[in-house]
Amino acid sequence: NGPNSWLLSCRHLVNGPNSWLLSCRHLVNGPNSWLLSCRHLVNGPNSWLLSCRHLVNGPNSWLLSCRHLVNGPNSWLLSCRHLVNGPNSWLL
Repeated sequence: NGPNSWLLSCRHLVNGPNSWLLSCRHLVNGPNSWLLSCRHLVNGPNSWLLSCRHLVNGPNSWLLSCRHLVNGPNSWLLSCRHLVNGPNSWLL
């Protein structure tokens, strides 16, 4: 509940021994709050999702996500969004 509080959790999922979930949360209600999560998806051992969020409601908020798609081990999607409601917003 303090300014430096954080949560870290790892869990093996029921779908297989190599499935896992990692999440960290720091200063959720503060100016430097962020969320990081990684997960192996049930469709394959090389499928994963990475997402980070920083200052979601502030001027420097952004979202980064990467994912291996189910169509192949080398298929992936990368998207970034910065200042979605501001003059410098962009999507990659």
